[in-house]
Amino acid sequence: MITRFFYLPLLLASIVFSVAHAETREGRVKEEKPAPSSEDMRVAEELTTAGIRYRVDEDKDFHIVLVLEGGRSQQVWVKSVTNFSGAAEMREVWSYAYQHNDTTMP
Repeated sequence: MITRFFYLPLLLASIVFSVAHAETREGRVKEEKPAPSSEDMRVAEELTTAGIRYRVDEDKDFHIVLVLEGGRSQQVWVKSVTNFSGAAEMREVWSYAYQHNDTTMP
């Protein structure tokens, strides 16, 4: 059985990809820029439209806490800063993970 937990990362990935514009660059990889002066409004609009609550941290990244079944939660960070590789705009999405072989959570 596939639970909602499986779909949450897919939803976040689709939001991130929907705001990644394929803008033409000269084929060079740009280094990560310093922290922006404000959050990326493209991400803010997509999260708000999807009904996902978030806060913006001191680095102007999006901090999301997803409430899951069984009283668990999942923290996710979506960076406001993007990088380019050729025409692809990339954005980092971070989350803690725990892997175990048992069928129950500790």
